[in-house]
Amino acid sequence: MRTSQNDWKSQLIQVFIEAVAITIALFAFYGIKLLINTIANTTHNSTTYSNSTTYSVINNTWVEQFFENVSLIRGSPYYYCQNLSDFAKVRFNTMITDYGISHYGYDQDFDRIYGTVYNTYFGEEVLYSGGDTPKTFISELETSAPLHWNMLANKTFVYYGYDIQNGPAYVIYGPNGGYSPCPATEIPGPNINISQYFAQYGCTVATENETWFVIELSSSCP
Repeated sequence: MRTSQNDWKSQLIQVFIEAVAITIALFAFYGIKLLINTIANTTHNSTTYSNSTTYSVINNTWVEQFFENVSLIRGSPYYYCQNLSDFAKVRFNTMITDYGISHYGYDQDFDRIYGTVYNTYFGEEVLYSGGDTPKTFISELETSAPLHWNMLANKTFVYYGYDIQNGPAYVIYGPNGGYSPCPATEIPGPNINISQYFAQYGCTVATENETWFVIELSSSCP
């Protein structure tokens, strides 16, 4: 949970990380694909701030520390895979072309890059750290986005790749003019219109420039 740095805002505004999760099982030739995406969720006129006094910039060192901590907590190491990072870059470039659709273009990108893959598990997460340190962000995932954490903690996944880039993304505003948190915490499938989905819960969206942390996980390094 994050609050703004202004005292009066901190009494009215709370920022939550929300999980958007989908699970796709394709048992034929592709093994199992697991896709999870977070939506940066903020409230009216709020900027997301880290709880720490020092804003933690997400970069390569941040990511290394993030996966080192995940590995320690789950009791099994992650290994870096450049091919998965290359795929994460492809995915970012595809997703920002229609960021209003959950995991836009995943199957098309996967089939074009990998084609037929046997006995391999793949996972995708899209996260927005909001300036947290790696440890703080992991704690947020454990408490506020358990689907994300469960995928990262799944020992089936051994290799990771990632991409960090700035691009447009939706920020979610809750009911009551954004002063209440949005009650919806997950999108239950791929290719869902995000703004329409949150509108069912009285929430609205706005486009902002966010730092995308795209993670690709796999049981092998393809």
